[in-house]
Amino acid sequence: MDDTAWIDCTRNQIQHTLDMARSFYELVDININHKKCELIVINPSLPRPFLSVSLGTHEQDTIHPIQTEARYLGVWISPKNTRSLTKQCLRRTRNEFLHTIRHKKLSIAHVVYLINKVLYPKLIYLSQLTTFTKPEWDAIERPILALVKHTIGVQRSCPTSALYHEGIVGLYCLWMVVSTAGIMNLCTVLNDHNDATFTTLLRLRQAQLLMKLPDCCFSVHLCFRSLYMAASRSNLALFHLLLASDLHVNIKLDQIDRLSFSIKNIEFPLLDIWSKSYNAASITRINNKHSQFPLVDLSQLIAGDRSSLMIWKQYRTLAGLSRKGPKAKWFTQLERSVLESSDSRYLLPEYRSTQSTFYITRFLTPPSQDGHQKEWVAVQLDTAWLIGRITNKCFNGCKGLYAIDLYREVYYDHSCNCSFVNDKDTHTIVRSKYSLIMFQLNVTFSNAQETPYWIIHSPL
Repeated sequence: MDDTAWIDCTRNQIQHTLDMARSFYELVDININHKKCELIVINPSLPRPFLSVSLGTHEQDTIHPIQTEARYLGVWISPKNTRSLTKQCLRRTRNEFLHTIRHKKLSIAHVVYLINKVLYPKLIYLSQLTTFTKPEWDAIERPILALVKHTIGVQRSCPTSALYHEGIVGLYCLWMVVSTAGIMNLCTVLNDHNDATFTTLLRLRQAQLLMKLPDCCFSVHLCFRSLYMAASRSNLALFHLLLASDLHVNIKLDQIDRLSFSIKNIEFPLLDIWSKSYNAASITRINNKHSQFPLVDLSQLIAGDRSSLMIWKQYRTLAGLSRKGPKAKWFTQLERSVLESSDSRYLLPEYRSTQSTFYITRFLTPPSQDGHQKEWVAVQLDTAWLIGRITNKCFNGCKGLYAIDLYREVYYDHSCNCSFVNDKDTHTIVRSKYSLIMFQLNVTFSNAQETPYWIIHSPL
């Protein structure tokens, strides 16, 4: 039972594994010490009271999830990748090491050798999945430098550079050791062809989308360094890439891979627009992490008439997010930069698009096959898009027919970026579902001034 670990993706599956293990241990007459068992839950989707598992039939056999880190075969594992827990572990390892050698009769050569070859590799191993800045590593290194200065009998005010000099003491600089190890590990992973290479490249692409960079993120420009710093706080690969650039180590891709990182057909880069009025690093606030519609170009937020900006709820619809809640601050700031006035949805002349907005349809939802739902839809007939409402659905095996009322006249209001239709002047069509291209629309009913009409909020 010692050093045994069970890993699974859901609570029910891990409980099933534990039930099988319990039956085996009962068969061979082995008792389990439940007090030494630890349960770690990563990214839970259930409330904490429903995360417990059991290795027996009694209440005292229940194992509850822990909130601190657990040690398994010398590796510390925690429910959350928090920097504070890693920093505490680094300090604890450092203090234990210094306490061990502080009162030993060792020469300065022995002390420096133990620090360089024993302590520093431990610290690098413990911190290999966490990003710490140079001031944070300097704070961890400070007691080590104090011990070395005490060992050689000099004052604490003695220049630290003398300790790093190979001809005087030869102590390694902790920051340089950690930086070198991180950069070398990044280069090794990128040059391999395995799952780690694939996931590292995915993380770098994710960082590039977060920073709204249309070109390859491997080329770090000095003007965007603050932007890289903001994005690298939660991205280890980008952090080491930025660190290599600061040390004048250029990591480059070949031409084919570099093109795969470039985003084509960018008309109005959001980063350029944002940098004119705001700090470039603050652009990372754009987009929710659950968004299905990553933003890089302003033309992604331009409505179907190509001269007006979408409203907040239209963007949330495309992103697959809830339409409820107030408008985000970044969206308000963007409106101030690109709109002609605060009471109009018209864009400034230099930001009016000439590209087609047909790509938006990839983020819209087709109508369901539920006959009880009568959705509003945008229907493409020939080369035109028309607004309609499904009145009937008929499905017979693999065949399906839709009856749709199409509206002949649609009124567009630029002030609110919405379309209006009323129930007059419609005509009905019946088409096979395979012969139609159509998507659901977000529609609300209004009866202002005793005139009933429908308001279409979708960006088409």
